[in-house]
Amino acid sequence: MKCATCRRPVSSTADHCPHCGARLNAVATREGGALLPQEPKNPALAALMSFMLPGLGQIYVGQVGKGILYMALLLFSPFTFGMTHIALMLYAAIEANALARRRMEGEPISKWGTLWDPTWRPFS
Repeated sequence: MKCATCRRPVSSTADHCPHCGARLNAVATREGGALLPQEPKNPALAALMSFMLPGLGQIYVGQVGKGILYMALLLFSPFTFGMTHIALMLYAAIEANALARRRMEGEPISKWGTLWDPTWRPFS
């Protein structure tokens, strides 16, 4: 398990991070349900799903809103001669793989978490 604040490995039984002192339970028990339950997901399957249809891997990982947004962005593909589809396909596959890998490691992710910040919550 990794600390959501400093991203360093910590024991799964620890209450506080020994590196930064943050409460480890605080992220998983925030009110409002902004963080997704920590269910393991298959990273390879998530990447394959997003490679085939951008957004499908995000839905598999639990980020339904983001997955629908990625699918909606595909509507712009004909206007950009397919470049939007190619870029979105590659980014969505890489992101879905990384987020699924973090879920397998027991790290929390939010409904809108990104490749760089899995607990990003812009609408809370």
